[in-house]
Amino acid sequence: WFGRPIEPEFILDISATFDLKLKMLACHASQREWLRKQHGVDEYLESCRRWSAARGASIGTAFGEAFTQSKGHPFPNNDLLREVLG
Repeated sequence: WFGRPIEPEFILDISATFDLKLKMLACHASQREWLRKQHGVDEYLESCRRWSAARGASIGTAFGEAFTQSKGHPFPNNDLLREVLG
């Protein structure tokens, strides 16, 4: 991607499970402490909320998660990720 933004191939609606996702992220105590210590920030949960809300808005839902499948060698060229996730 060489410094260019990655454009998602598709975005899934995660609205029904978003609260659970945030609860699980909040359990990552060591990562949270690392962010505080190394970068002086502790807003990853709010960042996740903003990012997911923006992705969701692009498909008309409250929250979304974007996906892009690498199709370069040696990965499959078919769109397996979209087939599996819907």
